[in-house]
Amino acid sequence: MNDEISINLKRWDELVNLHFQSKFYDVQSFINGKNTIPELEQRLLGDISGKKILHLQCHFGMDTLSLARMGAIVTGIDFSSNAILTAEKLRDEVGISEDHVKFIQADIMSVNPLEMIDNDYDMVFTTHGTISWLPDLFKWATLISYALKTGGNLFFMDTHPLLSIFEGDMEMRYNYFHTGKPSYYEYEYSYASDTKVKNRSANNWTYDMAYILNSLINAGLTIQRMEEYPFLAWKFFDIMKKRDDGYFYFPENSELSVPMMLLIIAEKN
Repeated sequence: MNDEISINLKRWDELVNLHFQSKFYDVQSFINGKNTIPELEQRLLGDISGKKILHLQCHFGMDTLSLARMGAIVTGIDFSSNAILTAEKLRDEVGISEDHVKFIQADIMSVNPLEMIDNDYDMVFTTHGTISWLPDLFKWATLISYALKTGGNLFFMDTHPLLSIFEGDMEMRYNYFHTGKPSYYEYEYSYASDTKVKNRSANNWTYDMAYILNSLINAGLTIQRMEEYPFLAWKFFDIMKKRDDGYFYFPENSELSVPMMLLIIAEKN
């Protein structure tokens, strides 16, 4: 594991407990039966009953378990051992069997697929705040291709790459195009908690649209659908407001319209 990933891991190991206790994640509502997959994504996924799904970068597993509640057989993978232990405890608490959901602790940048995961998944699912933490998107795409059976699908939804150039005050401060080098940040807080963290250092990688698409195409996937949305699952710009559907938008009186969320559905040939 390289130094940048090690720094990120220390941060995410600490964030697990903060997030589990936060209002943002609202774990108690999930325990009481709430599905954490947003309605838009549920509609796009359709009926997943009986499908075998690999969930990459699953954190402490609420989305993984929500997919199981929708009828899927799911494997969640994350590099944080704290996240995986918490996910397993949550699985047991809500009464979902290990036959329907299992969790793997592994860094997907260093995992040997032949040893850690199957190669007959109907779907690889990865959403919201994922690829910016990965230093090698071609390795990511190769892992996805390996995991999927022929005709299987990738379901990817994340922040639109255009937003990577901005800060929350809407100032353009960063490069759009992928350079291969991470940007180093110091974050006092998590996006989900107002408690100061000890591990403030983080490394993020920027990927432009062409880089994302070409990574998948070069791994043998066919892009079936791509969508850009003028809203986001979390508050990126200071002026954004949350609406009843759970997404954040520019104010209704704003004339601004930029892509903020990206969907890619791809199929293994």
